[in-house]
Amino acid sequence: MVAWVPLESNPEIFNGWATKAGLDPASGQFHDVYGLDEELLAMIPRPAKAIILVFPWQEGLPRVNAENDAIKQQDGWSKVDGSVFWMEQTIGNACGPMALMHAMANTDVSFTPASPLAEFFGSPSCKPPSTPSVGIARADLFASIPAFTEINASMCNAGQSAPVSADVHPAGAYTCFVKQGGRIIELCGGRPGAIDRGPCDDLVNDVGRLVKDVFMEGIVSDGFNLMYLGEPM
Repeated sequence: MVAWVPLESNPEIFNGWATKAGLDPASGQFHDVYGLDEELLAMIPRPAKAIILVFPWQEGLPRVNAENDAIKQQDGWSKVDGSVFWMEQTIGNACGPMALMHAMANTDVSFTPASPLAEFFGSPSCKPPSTPSVGIARADLFASIPAFTEINASMCNAGQSAPVSADVHPAGAYTCFVKQGGRIIELCGGRPGAIDRGPCDDLVNDVGRLVKDVFMEGIVSDGFNLMYLGEPM
C-alpha cells in the first residue's frame, strides 16, 4: 500500500492543504476546538459545517471493530442517505486528508475553478449515490491525482510536531462528523461506509457529547483533538 506522511492535527495545516488544493478560503476554514466544556463549545460560531476528531487509534480499535461488526449485522451502512459523500481510504496514513475531503464534500464550501478539488469533485465518480463500490472508485481517483500527493508532501511536516516518515503509523486516527437530514453522520475512510450516529440538533454540542460518551469511554491517554470547519474569521 502506498503511504503518506500523516498530517498534524492543526487548523493551519488543514487550511494550507485545502487552500493549495483549491478550497476558496472565503467559503470556509478550519479552526481549533479548545475543549468539550459547555463554555468552550459555546464559543464556537454556529452553525459549524463539520467537525474533525483525532482519537487514540490503538486504544479505540476494539470499539471500532465491535461497531463495524454490529453495523454489518444490522446492514447499517445502507441506512445512511446515498447523497452523503463517503470514500474509502486506500493510502496509508491518509486519514487526515480523508477527514478533510469528507468535511468539504458534505458542506457548502466552494472551490477554485480548474483546481484539483474542483476536478475531483466534478468527476462522475463523485456524484451521488454513495455505495461501497463508488467509495472505492472515488479513492482510486483521489490517489490518481498527483497534485494531492504533492500537496500532502508539502504540508505533512509543516506543523509544530517533530517530522515523521510515511512508514510510521501515527498514534491518532482522524474521523469527520457532519449534519445531514437531522442526523449526525460519521465519515471515516477506514471503515466500510458512512455511520449514522443518531439525531442531531446542534452539531457542536451533539458531537461533543458523542466524543465524551463513546470515543473517550475507557481511554486512558489524552490523544484527542478537535477542529471544526466554519466561516472564516
